Amino acid sequence: IGAVCFLIVYFVTTLPSGIPILLSTIGSTVFVVWILAGTVDVWLKKAILRDVFKATVGYLLPPELKPEMEWVYKQDIIAIKHRQSCKLTPLENDLVVLRVTINRTFQNVSQHMAKMKPTLAIDEWFHKERQSQILEFGYTGSNGKNFGCKRRDYTLNIEDREEKEVELPPRATFDTWFTYEEVKHINDEHFITFIYPTHSPFVEVEAFEGINIMVGFAMHKQHSLKTVGMNKYELTGTLLPGQQINIRWYRERESQEWLKLDEPKTTKG
Repeated sequence: IGAVCFLIVYFVTTLPSGIPILLSTIGSTVFVVWILAGTVDVWLKKAILRDVFKATVGYLLPPELKPEMEWVYKQDIIAIKHRQSCKLTPLENDLVVLRVTINRTFQNVSQHMAKMKPTLAIDEWFHKERQSQILEFGYTGSNGKNFGCKRRDYTLNIEDREEKEVELPPRATFDTWFTYEEVKHINDEHFITFIYPTHSPFVEVEAFEGINIMVGFAMHKQHSLKTVGMNKYELTGTLLPGQQINIRWYRERESQEWLKLDEPKTTKG
């Protein structure tokens, strides 16, 4: 509309007195409104929504929960896909090798540019038979083979490099994948936590004969866990950062022997 007003003033020379000034004023006003709608209005709406949310949370929640809810509200990046496969292989001296492969797809769910840094840290359990190792660590734009590791106390970490930080535009996605191994006991557990929220994680476990498996998710919807196959599980919900995925395994015959200890003993005669 503003452009049309200016074009009329520019090309039409037979307009009555006062009309060019009126059209120029309308055109200028329309352009100013358009610019404000694309800048200040967007910012103002976000600010209002943010203030309304804080006011609502501040009114409904006790003081102990307010900072936590604000922290949840500020999560910009979410793992919209998580597929985790674990394989247990027997080792000598009642030990097992646990190999974990994880594929994750992240999405920037905010309306602004967000930054993330792909990384990984695993534990070293100091078994003389074998050390923990990261076999593959890749992400969008890499081949998964060129990475460095650094030992820190009892962990093995991907080297912290500045160039690994990536920027994600709104609604953009980013993939990561990695494989690692840890040496554990034949009756043991493994858990992993994540920096970003994880939506509907899927976990499958492959074990050898005589081993029972349990998979747990540290969140309130554990009861809605779906079993989608033999030792395959999917959680209907979202894990927050720091909430872990836990895998527990044990030798079945040892469990049965332990349960028999509580059975009442019968006497003869």
